Amino acid sequence: MRNALPVVNVLLVEDDTIDAHAFRRAFAQIHDLDCRIQYASSAEEAIDWRDSGFHPDLVVLDERLPGMQGSQLAREIREDPAWMAPDRRRPLVWRCSGTPLEATFDADAVLEKPVNVPSLRQALYAARLLRGTSAIVMMALAGAT
Repeated sequence: MRNALPVVNVLLVEDDTIDAHAFRRAFAQIHDLDCRIQYASSAEEAIDWRDSGFHPDLVVLDERLPGMQGSQLAREIREDPAWMAPDRRRPLVWRCSGTPLEATFDADAVLEKPVNVPSLRQALYAARLLRGTSAIVMMALAGAT
């Protein structure tokens, strides 16, 4: 029964529709979590989701986005309390796509593109273990842009 599974609200910020579909397919194969994905093709659309009252548990960011870059959005998520859920949790943030080394200094892990389900599963469970803290997990997915 899917409703009994732990829920993970995900905001996927990716301007490449092929990569976005690959992420959605990978998340769909995680059968022991109910991953509810909202999609934004730019940082500005991600901010619109936040302003609508959506509080993600996890934000997956591409670095190279139209307009505001992923690193700028990651800084905003860290600094702006509006990103916090009502229980005062900040969302976890993972970085993706050919992120320059200097932009990954906060990364706890690196996943290669294309995303693979075992690595995604491992990262999700590691993130769930950190959920009780106020830490933000930065994850860089290196590889294709």
